[in-house]
Amino acid sequence: MAASGIRTLSKVEYRNNMNLIIVAASIGFGMIPIAAPKFYDQFPSWFSTIFHSGISSAAIMAILLNVLFNHFKAGNSDNQSVFVAGTGRVVTESDIACLANGDRFENGKLIDAEGKEVPLTSSTAVEH
Repeated sequence: MAASGIRTLSKVEYRNNMNLIIVAASIGFGMIPIAAPKFYDQFPSWFSTIFHSGISSAAIMAILLNVLFNHFKAGNSDNQSVFVAGTGRVVTESDIACLANGDRFENGKLIDAEGKEVPLTSSTAVEH
């Protein structure tokens, strides 16, 4: 059963959505009965009967989070994942400090004040 679940999860799209959060939270929620067997003892008996199983806990959490994040889309952006914020391009202060007065960016190229193209590198380890 675990191998089948892993195979299914390998087909899930994790980019630019909340699916990674759904999977992580569901696995964590499913681990509660294993890590803390008495966790649900103070809950109503019907609740603890359902959630005392890690499989049912994880499944219910996955269903609820999937409905919440992937089906109620009102007000969500195209890139709702919290991890998307860290994947964009960034210009650092040291990059800006390397620019001379009159440098500009045109059509995907950096042009210096004299109109000559400045070669770009994708490495962030370049010293300026």
